[in-house]
Amino acid sequence: MTSFTEKYHELSKCSPPALHFSKTMHWEQRYPSIKCYGDEPSLPFSGKKLDFKAPYGSFEFLRCLLHCAGGVLPKTEETKGFAWRACISVAAAYPTEMFVLVRHVDAPSGLFYFDVDSEKLLKIAELKEAEQELSRAFADDSVFSHSRITLFCTSMLDRCAFRLREAAYRIALLDAGAVFGNVVNFSRALGCPVVPLGGFVDSVWSSTFRLSSGEVPVAAFAIDPELHGYIPDAVPSLEPFVAREMLWLDVSSSLLLCQNQAERIPENVFRKRVPKNYFFVEDSNAIALPSALKMLQEFQKDPKKWSRMSYHFKSFSKKSISLNSFSALLSAAVREHDAFFSAGFLKCYVLIFHVDGLEPGLYRYESIRHLLQPLNKDVSEKLWQEAHIIPEQAENTAFSLIYAADLAMVTNVLGDRGYRYLLLDSGIINASLHLFSKLLHLKTKGEYGYYEDFLKKVIGLDAKDSILYESMIGVPKKN
Repeated sequence: MTSFTEKYHELSKCSPPALHFSKTMHWEQRYPSIKCYGDEPSLPFSGKKLDFKAPYGSFEFLRCLLHCAGGVLPKTEETKGFAWRACISVAAAYPTEMFVLVRHVDAPSGLFYFDVDSEKLLKIAELKEAEQELSRAFADDSVFSHSRITLFCTSMLDRCAFRLREAAYRIALLDAGAVFGNVVNFSRALGCPVVPLGGFVDSVWSSTFRLSSGEVPVAAFAIDPELHGYIPDAVPSLEPFVAREMLWLDVSSSLLLCQNQAERIPENVFRKRVPKNYFFVEDSNAIALPSALKMLQEFQKDPKKWSRMSYHFKSFSKKSISLNSFSALLSAAVREHDAFFSAGFLKCYVLIFHVDGLEPGLYRYESIRHLLQPLNKDVSEKLWQEAHIIPEQAENTAFSLIYAADLAMVTNVLGDRGYRYLLLDSGIINASLHLFSKLLHLKTKGEYGYYEDFLKKVIGLDAKDSILYESMIGVPKKN
């Protein structure tokens, strides 16, 4: 029986006659969508220069966190006079809205709405009232109740629907993932632990945040939940292989909940439903990639470097990238972020064209052991470009990262909400690639405009896998 997820994915795919994926953006059709909470008391954010090395119990840390999540960048010569956001948006519609529950920070506590345009926090509920309401949404609220800051994200679908129609929900989830990607990378740069919260009852969020009918809850992140001795971030400190085993067998299977009921999935059921080769590469021809994370240590030292980045696309130049740069990007952007929500169900395929030391073709990337499994070395670069709505933008790509999953398998284990988790992790990885590629003097372009059936045929992808998103990486052309 086909699940709702599979039916929706089929409905939201691009097809050649689809008018809503024309090359013209049609901004005149955009339906204005503005949130308004009236005359609630507010905390101003503008004015003082941001201090990106502030301790994470401070109000300054909260300012920097929200700026990286969705703040507005200053206009510069590079941005050509546009006020870009600090976070990317797939359709440049910015559907993601943010709510913050502030507890143990040197600022007034309570539940706030982050008004990006006016750079203010609007208080919509007192702390005690908000905690009582939101704790009902989680079956296990121990992480939620022990965090200094909890960042909630929702999506206003009508901001995407004017152009993307049925695909609005899909794109909105990728955008929310991009917000979380910035939050995770900024927090980790300061040594602040973060924990994803994906299992909750949607209706509780809707009533607490007073959401309109066109706005849907997405997910949340608990920032610094070590308070009072609670340390849920201990898993990543283990060896990567052991950590992943614990993650997909224990943490995700116990915390990811169904949409309408708080039912946990027992570990033995999880083991029976998922074959182990879904996660692990078993091929004697697998290629071990070099460890090259030292190239990105600059980011850890100074997180403000990417807070001013602009993301508008420039075409790629026909140059290959080094194996070390390629390995560093996969390790930092994919290996660290591919199982936040999706429990490891997200598959990452790498289509290589111009990487030193590697033959062109399609590979499966296994993040646990940092391996590449060769799948198809007979991929036509020209046909791959033609599988996209605007083939010119795919020219001279060094390599492309394709996010895919067996949707029947995912829904069998995680239910229809598993689709949400897959897209959130795809957005997190894509945002991380944007950040890290900039530090390596490369460029990442997230791509949704492709003809999925044709693309799968060209690259020889397994028929069971559905393509969720694609990131193209290359050397930017200097204008």
